[in-house]
Amino acid sequence: MLKISNARWLTGLCLASLLNIALGQNSAPRYTLRLPAEPAPALPLIPFSGTLQFSGSATAVIQYQGVTIVSEPDGALSPPADLVLLSQLPKERLAGVLLLKRDTPIVSTVKVAQQLRELGFQKLFPLKTWDAIHVSKGAARLRLTAMPGRAAPGGPDSISSMLDFGTQQTGTYRIFIIGDAAEHGDIEQIPQRFPGADLALLHLNGARLLGVVTSAGQLRISYLDPGQRYEFSTGGNLLPAKGTIRRKPSARPAR
Repeated sequence: MLKISNARWLTGLCLASLLNIALGQNSAPRYTLRLPAEPAPALPLIPFSGTLQFSGSATAVIQYQGVTIVSEPDGALSPPADLVLLSQLPKERLAGVLLLKRDTPIVSTVKVAQQLRELGFQKLFPLKTWDAIHVSKGAARLRLTAMPGRAAPGGPDSISSMLDFGTQQTGTYRIFIIGDAAEHGDIEQIPQRFPGADLALLHLNGARLLGVVTSAGQLRISYLDPGQRYEFSTGGNLLPAKGTIRRKPSARPAR
């Protein structure tokens, strides 16, 4: 959770990243992950459009180009995930994490990956700051890069994530997800190295904010309602979507 003294500064930093339209420099990825492709849909996917839903203070689900990403799972909002992002593993989140199948791909810090390995999880991708993983699923392409951040000065790492969908040839869509409690560290380097985000998912004093750059280059900030599912696309469109992707937790942890 962001402290009030730092929340506005960090939000401004992230918004500065949104307004800078240059592309950041990318290094070779640390990992490569190929996910099994699903049968092609009857209708083609709309380029650069997806859905977003969140619950609690940190959990978010992004569905984009056939890829489902769950950030900070809490068990209440946990559809089948292609990839899970986990910046920390506090006691209050452990129950939700244990509901995941043990072969679920999880991106986390080195310390969290060690904890997850002891719990029996198999597909772990520990990232240090600026490390990246390339993910492919059918025609979909995703590059996820770990952004810096710590929960407190001198405290454990708490990564945020920059998601780049697509390729330079097909066009890209960049989404920034701030990690749970990430407020310290070298976060001022984010807009310098990875500018030009199209969408940013932030939290400010317990509220979830979504920053979107419109086709006119203007920035829109929206407060998100917990449990509401939103559709987003290029041009800065953000609309409530019908239905949700909520499901009840399993009675027993998945194995």
